[in-house]
Amino acid sequence: MKNWVNRSREPWPKNSRATLKALRKRKGAKGSMMLRTGRLKRSIRKISWTRRFIVIGTDVPYAQINNDGGTINKTVKVKPHKRVITRGRAKGKTVDVKAHQRQMNTTIPQRKFLGESAILMRRIERLMERQLKEALKL
Repeated sequence: MKNWVNRSREPWPKNSRATLKALRKRKGAKGSMMLRTGRLKRSIRKISWTRRFIVIGTDVPYAQINNDGGTINKTVKVKPHKRVITRGRAKGKTVDVKAHQRQMNTTIPQRKFLGESAILMRRIERLMERQLKEALKL
């Protein structure tokens, strides 16, 4: 089950799992169905730190909309490209698509993967306690 763990498991909404059906159709799909390239997962790291705090984050542009959810209402530019027709009489034929603009109106459900978590804070506290005890044994 895909979820966010804070004090208890908070499953992602059912509609956010709809993409799983499309991913399952991929040939040779293995592992988590919510993971294609792993770019977002690999990008999580220390952004900044001082003696008093550490900021963990990512620089992937789509991270915030996935973590917080929200609506995208903007016009996007589509570059010219080639496309293979997959249906009808012309199936398999390649056509040229001209550059154009497309209005994007879509809502992305929240799929939290990064943030404050009671369980994570407890794990960090335990780790710090162990490291402090080891340092004081010296």
